[in-house]
Amino acid sequence: MLFADERLNFFRPLTGKYREQVVACLRSLYARLYSSLAEYSRVVGRELVLEVFQEAITRTPVLDDAEDDTAPPVRGEREQANMMLNLLLDHGWLERHVDEVTLTSTYGFSRIGRLFTQPMEEIAGNRFHTQHRNMRNTCSALRSFLDKQEV
Repeated sequence: MLFADERLNFFRPLTGKYREQVVACLRSLYARLYSSLAEYSRVVGRELVLEVFQEAITRTPVLDDAEDDTAPPVRGEREQANMMLNLLLDHGWLERHVDEVTLTSTYGFSRIGRLFTQPMEEIAGNRFHTQHRNMRNTCSALRSFLDKQEV
């Protein structure tokens, strides 16, 4: 079930006045982990996640909802990025993995968080993604080789 015990309030981060910033943080982290921007030489620790979130918060406005008084006021971008990280961890979008040897934490998307963030990233990307692009390119190259003997 989608709304099991640990995901009872899964969509809560997307309902407050910071919802646009939450979506921007999720999209930025998704791009940093799973796109061509992925940097495999760095461990995805707390500092890297906060850095990505700070960049996203700087670019994204806060939506002013008069009825939402549940969210605490936030002072700086660093504090707000920290709040976003804790919010996404609490509601099941992100997971913390602790290395028992070095006692360091790494962060990543939960399975369900990744599945819901992927369409957000694809919609915002404004690009077309074709599943069979490589097959068409291969067929075209083979046809060219047969017809013109081109490599």
